Formats: sequence, C-alpha cells, structure tokens
Amino acid sequence: MQDITRRKEQEDQLHRSVEEKSLLVREIHHRVKNNLQMLVSLLSLQASYTRDPHILSAFEETEARVRAMAHVHEQLYTSDDLSTVEVGSYLAALARELVSIHAGASSGIELETDVRPMTLHIEKAIPVRLIANELLLNSLKHGLPSGSGQLKLTFRSLPRDNGVPRAELCVEDSGPGFPPEFDFTQGSSMGYQLINLLVRQLRARLEVRPGPGASITVGFPVPDKAR
Repeated sequence: MQDITRRKEQEDQLHRSVEEKSLLVREIHHRVKNNLQMLVSLLSLQASYTRDPHILSAFEETEARVRAMAHVHEQLYTSDDLSTVEVGSYLAALARELVSIHAGASSGIELETDVRPMTLHIEKAIPVRLIANELLLNSLKHGLPSGSGQLKLTFRSLPRDNGVPRAELCVEDSGPGFPPEFDFTQGSSMGYQLINLLVRQLRARLEVRPGPGASITVGFPVPDKAR
C-alpha cells in the first residue's frame, strides 16, 4: 500500500508539472502575440506621419509580415497542441484579407483558393505563412496593380519523394508574369530576399513559370507526424 501511495503521489506531481509547463507555454505564446500586435499598431501609427507612397508601402508590407507571425502564436495558445497549427484554413483567410485590404471592396479581382487542411510544426508553419504573404502581396501589387484579374492560391499534399512526404504552395495570377530571363533568386527587393531565405529554411524547391500569367510554386518536405 505504501508503494502504491508513493507511486500515485509521483504520478500526481508529474501531472501537475506537465500542466504547469503547458500553462506557461500558453502564456508565452499569448504574450508574444500581444507584443507582435502592439508592434503592428506602432507601425501603423508611425505610417500615419508620412504621405510618401514608397514609405507607406514598406510599412504596410512589414505590418502584414508581423501580423502573419502574430496569428501563428494566437493559434498556438488556443490550441490543444502547443507546437503545431493547422495551416490550410489560415492561408485561405490570409488571401481573402489581403485582397480586401489592397484591392478594396469594389475590386475586380477574382480570388480562387484551393487549400487542403494540413497541420505543421511552428518551425514550418511560420515560414510557409510568410512566403504565402509575400507571394500574394507581389501578385496584388505588381501582377494585378489595376485591381482586376484572377488570383489563385493552392496548398496541397504531394506524393512522397524518395519516401519523404511533401507539400506544395502555389500562387498564380493573370498578370503579365515574369520575363523569361528573370531570376527569382537574384531579386533585390526585401520581399524576394525574404522568400529566398525562407525557402532555404524549409529546404524547399521554388519554381517560377514565365508569363503571360505569373505562377510561383514552393514545394517542401513535411514530417509524417506533422501532417
């Protein structure tokens, strides 16, 4: 009886320790989310002091990047799993939000989303969301600057490659597309540099189809346990 009692006390103590750590991790994600949202507010406030369209554009892009990271931490602290998040539904919502913000309610952009539910570890979820954010912004600002045309977002699983499961993110628009000599890896803008950095972080493959119509595809490996 003493042995059973001691074992039960140890199990209860371990259970309390796990709960305490879970609460601490949730609180960390909650505070990170709040801090990131405060940063978005500060950027928006600072942007109100300038009328330069180039500076305003830089502020808007930075706000979108920080907001994408904040959404990840928001999902994490409300989720039962503190290390993985569902990405597909977020990407569809992101596309709708960006079209609404940058094209306006009366825009002629036809948005199509074909996304599959997929759960990823935070180390992959954040880069995927940031890449999607950059590609969608690029299409809206440069591919469809007139506020009309077709924009499509695809996110799906791929067949295994040498036994490794993979996923694919693709953004397409009906704009003029990229010239044949364009090298995405040599882009000088912050957006291109960020995408290339994140692609390397994901160990992904990036493919660009020349115009007419732009198509950028990012394929990356996905651990079985994170799907």
